Amino acid sequence: MQLGKIEKGSLLPDGKYTSLIARWFNTKKKRTFGNEAASSEVSGRVYIERNSVVKMKCKQGRTTTVESYRVLAIFSKFYNKWYLEWDNDRVPFEKGSRKYKILARMVTQVGGSGQYEEVELEKGGRWDPSAIYCLKNIGAVESVEALLGSGA
Repeated sequence: MQLGKIEKGSLLPDGKYTSLIARWFNTKKKRTFGNEAASSEVSGRVYIERNSVVKMKCKQGRTTTVESYRVLAIFSKFYNKWYLEWDNDRVPFEKGSRKYKILARMVTQVGGSGQYEEVELEKGGRWDPSAIYCLKNIGAVESVEALLGSGA
């Protein structure tokens, strides 16, 4: 049994099948993560992982500022539901992407030494809870600044 036009739309040669049985029982070649990561580091890709410091826009009333946030968790979509990303320790940063969501907490830089301190949530303070803790698409990230140590 031939599939007709479906076979012609394949972009990679390992995705073309000759029949319905071949589609179910033939396996595709899996790419290894190590080779992909090594080749992408050479090309200069930027990755986001837990405890990364990123810059995102923060809206407070009518004003919008760019603030620093620490990434607490990364979520990916699977069957139309958002789950924690367990497959990879880090995900590639692509401007405007909606593939991943990140849960982030606002931090401020202490001095010029590269040390960061979490912003405290205070009643009647400068920042409201939605500004300190935010869940946004990875496309909302302006830039990736640094990676914090495990002690932060």
